[in-house]
Amino acid sequence: MTKPAPTVNATATAGGSIIDISSNGVIVEDVNIAGRDTTNPGVAPTVLPALQFEGYSDAGTLLAYAQMAGVAEDVTDGAENGRVDISVRDGGVMTQKINVTGAAITLQDDTTVNGIVTGRAANTTALRAESTTGNLSNLAFVSNTGDQVRLEAVIDGINQGSLIPKGAGASVNLGTSGNPWDNGVFKGAVTAQDFTVDGGFFNIGGATVVTIAAGAVTATRSHHFVDTEGGAASDTLDTINGGTDGDLLLLRTVDSARTVTIAETNNIRVGGTTFTLSDTSDRILLVKAGALWITVSQADTV
Repeated sequence: MTKPAPTVNATATAGGSIIDISSNGVIVEDVNIAGRDTTNPGVAPTVLPALQFEGYSDAGTLLAYAQMAGVAEDVTDGAENGRVDISVRDGGVMTQKINVTGAAITLQDDTTVNGIVTGRAANTTALRAESTTGNLSNLAFVSNTGDQVRLEAVIDGINQGSLIPKGAGASVNLGTSGNPWDNGVFKGAVTAQDFTVDGGFFNIGGATVVTIAAGAVTATRSHHFVDTEGGAASDTLDTINGGTDGDLLLLRTVDSARTVTIAETNNIRVGGTTFTLSDTSDRILLVKAGALWITVSQADTV
């Protein structure tokens, strides 16, 4: 006995139209609706018939405002691949916005995602920023005033992976005072301009030279050689400019033949009247407290 073909009925309602598919007067729930292309079988890529959502413009023109189309991307027997393209009319032009394949969901152009993006399994990428035209790819966190923080990757550049704060006075905070970021673990060295934490050691980096001028130097990092003015055999340091509250500063003389006497005057406190750096093995460690540089420790090898 031949099974009767289903009947399609459209019923108008106040909220729109309801389409029922029935057989012998009974609504059928497991009916497939297929848009088929039989004119060009076995050729890829083939755009299959689309489902369009149409309406009129204010000029009376009937237009498709949205469209969902299927594509046969690979028709190899046993290895077929398909794709679904979702398009909407944007600025008067039908524009493809989303592509769905077995491998990925691809968002086209500048697309806004509201909600949470979740990876489908462990060790997979939940969200990827990819550049196909250059060596720079970035993911920006944006507020109504523009980029605030940007996670940036530069291939073969000096910063191959950087978290970059944007704007004057911007900073990157790992957590907040109310919700701190605890027990952070970094693999390898972590460098912050003038210091490095590497393998459990705190390293302030190699020293750079500052030269005394009229009794003063300007500290620009936490480790400096101090040279005498004009290469003199001896000189006195009574003022250290630069630094902010809480900064550490390690000083040593640039040459054992150039003695530097650090005087407890102006903004320096050495725990006495003077401390002399007479050998390259001598050290003095100071901390900035308000406007003063105060001695934490001294090492006099002579």
